[in-house]
Amino acid sequence: MGLAQSLEVLTSIFLQRAITARHQQEAGYLIRGLPRPDYQPKLDQIVFVPTTNGRKASDTLRQLQPDVLIQAGAGILKPNIFTIP
Repeated sequence: MGLAQSLEVLTSIFLQRAITARHQQEAGYLIRGLPRPDYQPKLDQIVFVPTTNGRKASDTLRQLQPDVLIQAGAGILKPNIFTIP
C-alpha cells in the first residue's frame, strides 16, 4: 500500500465511524418505534435444551410450530433446526 492509499484509509476512518454511528442511531429509533405485541410468556413455555442442534431442541421446535426462528448468539444452527419454521 502506498503513502497516498495509507493516508486515504487513515483519514476516512473518522468519517466511517460518524456515518456508522448515525445509521445505528436511526436504526435504533426505527426499531423502538415498531409496535410490540402484548405477550407475557408463561413459565411452562420455557424449555431448556442441552444443545441447540440436538434431538430435544428439534422436537420442542416442532411442537411449538413456529412461523419464524430467530437465532441470536446460540452458535451455528444445522438444517434440522433452521428448516423447521
